[in-house]
Amino acid sequence: MQSSKADRRTQEQPASVPHRVRRERKWLWRLLYLLWLVTPLVATIISFIFLFRATALDLAPLFRSSRTMSTPPMDKTFRPLPVRITVEIRLVPQNQQRYPTFGDWTWSGSRLALRLSREFALRDPRYGVLLLTHELVEALLCRSAGISSPQVDAFDMAFTGGGEPGDDPAAPYHVQHRAAEAAEKALAAQLGVDWRRYLDG
Repeated sequence: MQSSKADRRTQEQPASVPHRVRRERKWLWRLLYLLWLVTPLVATIISFIFLFRATALDLAPLFRSSRTMSTPPMDKTFRPLPVRITVEIRLVPQNQQRYPTFGDWTWSGSRLALRLSREFALRDPRYGVLLLTHELVEALLCRSAGISSPQVDAFDMAFTGGGEPGDDPAAPYHVQHRAAEAAEKALAAQLGVDWRRYLDG
C-alpha cells in the first residue's frame, strides 16, 4: 500500500507543473495588458505636466510685468465674444501685407480675417501653425478687451522701433500680444521648433 501511494504522488506531481506554468503565464499576460493600458495614460499625464510647466514659465513674466503697467489685467476687462464668428484665413505674398509683418488680423463685425505671409508659413509647416495660433489668440483677446483693429493698426503702422510692435509696452495690445506669444511658444516646444530660429524668421 505504501509503495502504491508513493507511486501516485510521483505520477500526480508532474501533472501539477504545467498547471502552475499556465497560471504564471496568465498573470504575466494580465500584467502586460495592464501596462499596455496604463502606459499611454502616464505618457499623456507627463505631456500635460510639461506643457503646463512650459506655459506657466512663459506666462510668469507677463503677469509680473502687467502689475507695473497701467493697462488693466485681462480678467478685469474681458468681454463676451460674438455668438457666431466667421474666421477667414489667407496665405498672401509678403509684399501684399498691409505693412512689414508676417501676420495680420482685422475685425469687421463678427468676421475675423487673418493674413499670413506665404513665404514664412511655407518655410516650415509648423511655422504656419504657430503664426496662425499667435494671430488668432491675439485677435480674440483684443476683441474681448475692447481693443479695435484701427487702434492696433494705427500703432503698428506708426511703429519705428526694433522688434515687433506688440513687444513695446506702449502698444495698446501689449498684454494680449504677450499672452498670444506665450501660447505660441508653448506650442512651439511641443512641435519641436527651435524658438530662436523661428523668431529670426
